[in-house]
Amino acid sequence: MTKYIAEIGLNHLGDETLAAKTLDILLQSGIDAVTFQIREKAFYDDPAPERRPLSDGFYRGCSQKVRATGKEFGIATCDADVVPRLASMVDFWKSLSWDLTNAHLIDAMVASGKQLYMSTGVSSMDDIAAAARRYASAVLIQTQLSQEISDVNVMAIKTIADRTNRKVAFGLHCQNHDVIKLAITLRPAAVFFYVKEVGLQMYFDDGHAIIREKVAEHVANWRELESAVGNGEKHAAKRPDWVIITDENENG
Repeated sequence: MTKYIAEIGLNHLGDETLAAKTLDILLQSGIDAVTFQIREKAFYDDPAPERRPLSDGFYRGCSQKVRATGKEFGIATCDADVVPRLASMVDFWKSLSWDLTNAHLIDAMVASGKQLYMSTGVSSMDDIAAAARRYASAVLIQTQLSQEISDVNVMAIKTIADRTNRKVAFGLHCQNHDVIKLAITLRPAAVFFYVKEVGLQMYFDDGHAIIREKVAEHVANWRELESAVGNGEKHAAKRPDWVIITDENENG
């Protein structure tokens, strides 16, 4: 079954109260896991309030709350120094789209012993194949850093899986959230999607983010649709009682 992973990312806007409220809503929504994002140190040099870092103590509390519900807690980061500091709190890491070839960061994540998801948003197929060879246990994420539906390229899930013989996840960056319904027909290992609070403010991941209060409805629908994918085998079935056979349609 596909895992559904909600990404709060940076959409907490530096506000631990907002982040905690969003987390509480998500934990009631049927998701399998949740992530926060921690950017490079220079990102936090900006004095804008939405760039305030959340505290390690806050992440520790979130991790405990998430794990208590039987779900997984993850951190997406491009800062290798974060890895040893937070390793005991996380169940998995996610590398960002531009870091597939950042060996210093990825090696640190692998050394922590936690599951690794590697985003491939700006990577070539050759880079993806090389990363798959180097990191045998990592799950690759097909995503495009574009909100245009024509750029989604859902079929790349299969292309990457066939080329690397590896599990592949899908990351939503499209404004049309229904592309997730297309993605699940290819049985991705996981689906990552950003969430946000409804409001007029601009979020770091905005147009493609799903309103947090609507996540439960979406996840229930995705899980139901998964059951329609099937295994591709076609078998003869018993004719339903309501089908009336006449000589005309018996011979046709």
